[in-house]
Amino acid sequence: MADSSARLAFQRIARTPDAQIDLAEAALWVAAEEYPGLDVARWLAHLGELAATASARLEGARGTLEAIERLNAFLYGEERFAGNREDYYDPRNSFLNEVLERRKGIPITLAIVYVWIARRACARTPAAKSASTRACSSRPRRARSWRGCCAT
Repeated sequence: MADSSARLAFQRIARTPDAQIDLAEAALWVAAEEYPGLDVARWLAHLGELAATASARLEGARGTLEAIERLNAFLYGEERFAGNREDYYDPRNSFLNEVLERRKGIPITLAIVYVWIARRACARTPAAKSASTRACSSRPRRARSWRGCCAT
């Protein structure tokens, strides 16, 4: 059986050095295995639009904490991303296109959205760039930036 184009695209990404991997693109190619014909470029463009709007919301942030608070308010308030508290095990929670469509997911897919948007939106100002670095850190003391996104 021949590999699907989605699988080949994912394999190409998997061969990329870790620091250069676009997690959102990789997650969308995983979703394309389940959703043949998935328009990965369309969903990446959608994420780009979210990042551009988030960047505007971060303008004028006075420090890291305020930038994180603004990003959280945008993603979890304005855009209504949230953990799927009703059905944590719904398979759609694992497919990034579904998470972007429904605004519901599990912590790992919500983290991909958060990190992808933070890295792009936060690159414009020093305070926001620091927020991106801290929000994307795996250090436990930064866990509060994820408050409200996880189904418990």
